[in-house]
Amino acid sequence: MVDKRYRAFISYSHRDREVGERLHRKLEAYRVPRKLIGAMTREGSVPQRLTPIFRDREDLPTSGDLSASVETALERSRFLIVLCSPAAATSEWVDKEVTRFKKIHGEDRLLGVIINSDATAGVSESEKLFPRSLRYRINADGEISDIPAEPLAADMRETGDGEKYALLKIVAGLLGVGLDDLVQRDQNRRNQNMKIATAGLSAATLLMAGLTWFALDARTEAQMQRREAESLVEFMLTDLRNKLETVGRLDALDSTGEKLLDYYAAQNPDRLDAFSLSRRAKAQLLVGDIDQRRNDLVSALAAYEAAAATTDELLSREPNNPDRVFDHAQSVFYVGYIAHQRGDLSTAETNLGEYLDLARKLVAIDAINPKWRMELAFATSNLGALEFARDAWPDAVSYFEQSAAAWRVMRNADPADDTFAVQYAYALSWLALAKMEQGEYADANAVISEQLEIYAPILERRPDDTQIIDPVAVAKRRLAETSLAIGNTIDAGTIIEEAKRISDRLVARDQDNAFWKRDAAQVEVLRSQIASLDNDVTKETETADRAVALAASVVKMDASDLSAQKVHARALARRVLAGGDPLVRNNAAARLLEKFEAARSADRPDFDIIGEGGLALGKFYGDLGNETRSAEFYRTALDILQNDQNRLSATERFTMYRLCKVTNNNNACEPIANTLKASDYNHPLFVALQDGAP
Repeated sequence: MVDKRYRAFISYSHRDREVGERLHRKLEAYRVPRKLIGAMTREGSVPQRLTPIFRDREDLPTSGDLSASVETALERSRFLIVLCSPAAATSEWVDKEVTRFKKIHGEDRLLGVIINSDATAGVSESEKLFPRSLRYRINADGEISDIPAEPLAADMRETGDGEKYALLKIVAGLLGVGLDDLVQRDQNRRNQNMKIATAGLSAATLLMAGLTWFALDARTEAQMQRREAESLVEFMLTDLRNKLETVGRLDALDSTGEKLLDYYAAQNPDRLDAFSLSRRAKAQLLVGDIDQRRNDLVSALAAYEAAAATTDELLSREPNNPDRVFDHAQSVFYVGYIAHQRGDLSTAETNLGEYLDLARKLVAIDAINPKWRMELAFATSNLGALEFARDAWPDAVSYFEQSAAAWRVMRNADPADDTFAVQYAYALSWLALAKMEQGEYADANAVISEQLEIYAPILERRPDDTQIIDPVAVAKRRLAETSLAIGNTIDAGTIIEEAKRISDRLVARDQDNAFWKRDAAQVEVLRSQIASLDNDVTKETETADRAVALAASVVKMDASDLSAQKVHARALARRVLAGGDPLVRNNAAARLLEKFEAARSADRPDFDIIGEGGLALGKFYGDLGNETRSAEFYRTALDILQNDQNRLSATERFTMYRLCKVTNNNNACEPIANTLKASDYNHPLFVALQDGAP
């Protein structure tokens, strides 16, 4: 058996994983200029390609020693490429790899690549970015000495070489050729378009136009052109997408996704290799993501199913390739997620179960890979969400606690990595929500407070990142809700106004984002409830009107979205209860009546809509003097909730208690009141009703 040899080994901190993956792809895809192939340099004959490049994807084993596979790869690698950053400078993993490589190959075949830096007072640039093993030479015993080295590094930062020329410097070093030879070739191959594209959002159109040209030109240098096209595809699916998501631009993301699908539609799928098929699946997932954010769940499902078909084909070709397993896991997850959103719990269970199986397969392939452990944590959380949808609160809490515990371990192992921190906070969000449904409001309040503490420093560093702003707005709203439930009305009022400021900012940024509008509607519903407790009639009606308008616009996007329908029903109920303009109130009652009838006739009744709708409609007809009709709504809602009390959330139990009180059903009221009091439920309205308030 011939030992596999590597052109280079890429060493990097786990926190720089994405940069390492991107550099690995670009180096292996790089085509050496024809005029250089075969030329003799200090590195021997110049090859056509730089492959293979070894990229270590393992975390540091618990023993603190390098794994056998890493040791072997270091021995068989001609160069060591070190990604230099503050994370790398303090990484024991990177330090051990550099030290080991120097022991085997000496000092002369190390290539540093500066990828980012943070301002650190009193620390030199070298100390801040380079691990000690790169800053100092080795002694005769093969240990790191106190003799300074002078590490040379390409600088990917915009203030340095920039990503493009840094890549060319690395390639020149690996080949042993002059940089000028590669720069000329680079200019001839239209990489200037890439530089223009990365300069800003407005250049996305140029990329798309270039993409079409590459796809259609099949004459001269067809293979080289396709490779350039695929490079642009990779850029659009990674760097450009990340930039657009951060600033919340659905319109540009949509154009990017559609152009990518147009590109692949022009290709013969039977002739696409695995990398091209993988990118096509990513493009399909991107389009599905955009449709989902716009609440077009039917189109989103079609895009996700198309992606699943593509990734399933890839997995059938390489069933034990972890990258193929991972890609298919993402596809089936989104199919299950949309089914969950539409209330199809059977389909959701099938796909989320498959996702869990695939996550377990990834861990079985490589148990210490943090990326695969993350997938297993996600899969556990998904099952919690499924149990949550089934109103099985204890089971949901159990799953979410497992998921949160897994993320906590990963976060504590690497506290400077925002990825782990954000995912831990997200897991806490689900845990808090499940505890709220169980009536454990004090515990939920504490969990949400921890969640916001995690987000605070990240938001300070990334104040315009909508992927952080959005969950902060949701957490603020829930913190206000739990504060109200435990009796802290003043805190609830202050916090909900903070949530409003954030949600208004998000909606103003993108009117097409259904998630943000739905959350903003829920903020207005809670503001209206608090205004009612404060006897501020004007604010109560104004906030209810805003809630109705926001929720209605989301439902208009896709009527099959059950969560949007629920928020709309709650907003309508709040508007009916608020009173005010008779015409506005009448219209709200008419629409609420439609939702109430649909909810009570469904195979799986929605207790929120039935309970709150029954209360609002009962009061509406009572105010009109139609006591018979009023009593009918109160009784119907109470009967439905009484028939399935075990599935009721704490909020729904409180609604049932209100229905009991308004119908003078003391036999039903007392046990519910005892249950709520046992959970320290101190909502001001609950306290008032116990004291005999009407």
